[in-house]
Amino acid sequence: MIDIQHLQKNRQDLITGMPKGRLSVEEYDIFCAHFESEIRHLENLFVLFDLRALEGWALGSRWRKLSFDSNHRTSLARIAIIGPPRKTRWMERACKPLSYRALEKFCSQDLDSAWSWMEESLVEKIQTRLRDLGL
Repeated sequence: MIDIQHLQKNRQDLITGMPKGRLSVEEYDIFCAHFESEIRHLENLFVLFDLRALEGWALGSRWRKLSFDSNHRTSLARIAIIGPPRKTRWMERACKPLSYRALEKFCSQDLDSAWSWMEESLVEKIQTRLRDLGL
C-alpha cells in the first residue's frame, strides 16, 4: 500500500508518498496515477517520499523498469526522499523524468533534516521576492 497525502502548509502545496510493506506492480500503478493527477496542475510543489516502511517489491514485479511519467509537465520545487540508501537511489532514478529544481536524499533518521530542507526553499523564495521588490 502507498499512502498519499496532499497538504498545504504556509500556502505551499506538499505531497507525501509513504509506501508500506511489499508492493505489487498494481499498487505502484495506482499510486502513479493518483500522484500524477495530484501534481498535474500545481506549480512549485514540494514532494516528500518516505521509504522507511517499504519492505520491497512482490516477487515478479518489474520494479527495475518503474519510473514516473513526465507527461504532466509540472514544476516541482523540491523532492525529498527519506530511507535507506538503496531505496533512496531507486526512488531518485524513478524521479528523473519529472521536472524538478532540487532533489535531496536523507537517511532514515533524518526526517527533521528533510523537513528543514523543504522549508528552506520557502524562506529563500520570500527573500528573493523581497529583493525583486527592492525591499
